[in-house]
Amino acid sequence: MPFMEKELNWENLQEEQGKFALGYILVKEIQNQMLLKSLSEPLHLAVVVNIDLNGKLEIGACSPRLPIEFDTLTDDEKITRLLRANVSENDIIEALSKSTL
Repeated sequence: MPFMEKELNWENLQEEQGKFALGYILVKEIQNQMLLKSLSEPLHLAVVVNIDLNGKLEIGACSPRLPIEFDTLTDDEKITRLLRANVSENDIIEALSKSTL
């Protein structure tokens, strides 16, 4: 998924308006991911914030990590939780194969 580019730099992020703007942008990105996955609540989503060498801020989606306790669940519980989060079939298969290695 492409990054959402915003005109914020580190200096601006130190001010209250910059902090508010960053929080607002992060919430909008999470809402966008929820919409794309048809979720009613934020489940199994991740947002990455990148500030490059020029101070340009980029925000976008990334693959979320599975919780540490995921491996302790039964396969049925794993599948149920992944389906609830509208994880794709391919990602469910990948998650199940990784957790059993």
